[in-house]
Amino acid sequence: MNSQEKLMLAALPGVYMAVGFDGKVVFAFGDAWKFFGLSSEQVIGSKVLDLKGIPFRQRNMQTCRERKEPITVVTPEAGRQFECTYKLVEDAGGHDSFVFCSARDKTQEMQLDQKIIDSTFEISSASRIQSLEKLAAGFAHEINNPLTIIQGQANSLFNLLKKGMLTAENGQKYIDSLNRNVTRISQIVKSLRDAAASGSEEPETAVKLDEVVKKAIDLVRSQKNMADISVQVSNHIMQQEMIWGREMQLVSAVEQLILNSIDALERNTEKWIKVDLSHSGGDLLVSVTDAGLGIPEDLRHKIMLPFFSTRDVGKGSGVGLNLAKRNVEANGGLLSLDTNCKNTRFVIRFSRKIRDVED
Repeated sequence: MNSQEKLMLAALPGVYMAVGFDGKVVFAFGDAWKFFGLSSEQVIGSKVLDLKGIPFRQRNMQTCRERKEPITVVTPEAGRQFECTYKLVEDAGGHDSFVFCSARDKTQEMQLDQKIIDSTFEISSASRIQSLEKLAAGFAHEINNPLTIIQGQANSLFNLLKKGMLTAENGQKYIDSLNRNVTRISQIVKSLRDAAASGSEEPETAVKLDEVVKKAIDLVRSQKNMADISVQVSNHIMQQEMIWGREMQLVSAVEQLILNSIDALERNTEKWIKVDLSHSGGDLLVSVTDAGLGIPEDLRHKIMLPFFSTRDVGKGSGVGLNLAKRNVEANGGLLSLDTNCKNTRFVIRFSRKIRDVED
């Protein structure tokens, strides 16, 4: 490479580097290294783990290698927001050569996006109110069933009492039924309260992902008629393996993915959804797969943008996937579309684990 080519690479906006399989930087260029108090010359030959204060993350490089496809993640660093892209470059024999990493400062662009989101807050709030109205109607129907049973059992107890036929033995079965239905109503009310809460002020705790999935499915069932949709859950993680986060934000994220699948299957002949909990290296994964045939390539970069929707006007606000993405990232996770799957699959990946509840 001649001096003129080196000058051109050094002047490119952003930061760029290639990392070999051994974790060392093979080459680096770009005009923004100085923002991190470094030069591209200083970076070359260094181990990524030794480079503090840069926006590139080792776990994202590993994810890129495992999936063998580019990934893009917004990473905060030094009070700024950087859009980091990781791309695996293989040699002619198909062997892993290096991961090419690039980052550009998205702070101003994201601030502008936030202003746009804030300016449409009233529209979003109105949409949320409408959703809650539908949710409340569904819950009212759900509560009415156990209330009817409670009323019937109470009348039966009263009739036994009037006839002098009430005993501990025959009364116990009515009391057990009353307790079961009161508990059922309590669960329904809690689900409604959870659905209405944003979860942003909820303290972080140790969260069981199987409980997150169960609560998300319960919330979806209270909103949607799923009689014609098969929902399967597969759990391949141990009970003591959890993540540290805000449960309701995580429930909301999984709920939004399932709701997205239900909407996508509206005109599908096959109607099934699979939720899988699994491992990948040191990470915990929650994947939501449906019978759809994937997302067209020209739309993949848009689907998680706020207010982007492929549905007909008036049939979707376009905030579901964006909300899921923000809630996952707020809890240290990564939400992505699995483009290698023949069906439509979204994967939530958590790198930070708690292995034992007692710790």
